[in-house]
Amino acid sequence: MTAKVTSNINLLLAKAMFDSLKNVTNDESFYAVTAFTKDSDYYNYSLSFDSESEFAGGADSDFATDDQAFYYQNSLTMHRILPGGISRCVPRIDWVQNRIYNAWPSNSRFYVLVREFVSGVGRLNVYKCLFSPNTPSLNAPTGTSATPVTVADGYVWQYLYTISNSDAVRFLNSEYMPVPERVTKEEAITLVPGTTRYLQYSVQENAELGAVYGFAYDSDLLKADRDSDWLLGNAVQVRVTDSRFDSDLIKKHFKASISFDSDSNSFRPSIEESGLGYVGVLKVVDQDSKAIAGVTSKIAGGLGHGSDAPSDLNAVNIMLVARNIPQDEFLPLAQNQYQMANLLRNPIDITTENIATQDFYVACKSFRVDSITASYNVNDIIRPYPVDDGRRARVVAVDLDRVYYINFINDKEQDKFSDSEQVSLDDGINKIHRIQKTFNRDLIFNSGELIVSDWKLKPLIRSEDQIESINFVLSF
Repeated sequence: MTAKVTSNINLLLAKAMFDSLKNVTNDESFYAVTAFTKDSDYYNYSLSFDSESEFAGGADSDFATDDQAFYYQNSLTMHRILPGGISRCVPRIDWVQNRIYNAWPSNSRFYVLVREFVSGVGRLNVYKCLFSPNTPSLNAPTGTSATPVTVADGYVWQYLYTISNSDAVRFLNSEYMPVPERVTKEEAITLVPGTTRYLQYSVQENAELGAVYGFAYDSDLLKADRDSDWLLGNAVQVRVTDSRFDSDLIKKHFKASISFDSDSNSFRPSIEESGLGYVGVLKVVDQDSKAIAGVTSKIAGGLGHGSDAPSDLNAVNIMLVARNIPQDEFLPLAQNQYQMANLLRNPIDITTENIATQDFYVACKSFRVDSITASYNVNDIIRPYPVDDGRRARVVAVDLDRVYYINFINDKEQDKFSDSEQVSLDDGINKIHRIQKTFNRDLIFNSGELIVSDWKLKPLIRSEDQIESINFVLSF
């Protein structure tokens, strides 16, 4: 018999992957790899018969080792993803006035990010919607109350956490926002009052087991079931019972009502009192204990709303970020541009012949010339001189007498240059230099496992005076 797997497994897989990435050892490493300075090199390959597939994101069953090898040929730099560059995340949803938000357990638009200012200092607070009146939201949730707050427009919000400044810099962008992990008992001992983690912990500790704040409904079923009430303009009282026969065991009974607005042709729920102490399967009834068709309710998950932020927001995505500061060996390569970012697992260091552990690696080849300054420009095509045996390379960076290059033609990894030979521009006439010493890339060619390959529609420009971030989002 085939097992039934629920969507909860995605949350579990995301958590397992997050924990694995956080517990970094020298037995496993992940790197962000930049590649392709010219889009024509990529398109010439992807449109040719040599390409197994054009890898454009998402699972690709046709992706093969030929693709990985060609991407490796065109790689420029490798930057290790450190434990501080990993976070669970969810799609970013900013609170916008006059927008209708859904109440949990809806899987869409049920949380918001709000920027508020306290004593002139900005805060990025995240709130979960526990009850929605199905009308435009007029008042943004504010504050860091550990318990749910009802605002003037009828919405009920639960503050979950505040995005720290460091997390905002690394993980907040126009598409995604970070979700911090649950505060452990061990961490709680060291927390300082007023900090973001302390505020989150206060919410965790005040979460209520068995809480009920809202209900969902199928408009068509509900309209048909109580058509006479809607025609008369009556509101239907909403009550909730649980699996137990003795209703006195419920600590606080959920009370609400719902009416039909003929002008907007939509239902208008209203909450009178939240519920507490519910257990098991819920049944939605009216004031006469008669079931209401098309209406369901759900008990807060886990230990209650706010008890576990990633579970509260169904954080099934992981963001991996490499923040790169142009310095040391990376400085001369912080020029030009790149148009592909790859996520690579366990490449092999060419010196140690073991899994790579350094923060940075040069992923392309290079040589030093016999002049104080090489006369080549970025993206020049160079060849052997004076005898042309067909070898070609693209210059990707120049640092005084050091020239960095890639073999941009597929299956031409072997076309490297040697000590003491001469090279010139592709025309065979200009910019002739003698090579003094050659350098291989810092990693064994084509080593490691390619996890994600992200082709950018527009090139990303590098500069020696700017810090760059390379982001990957893995979804489960």
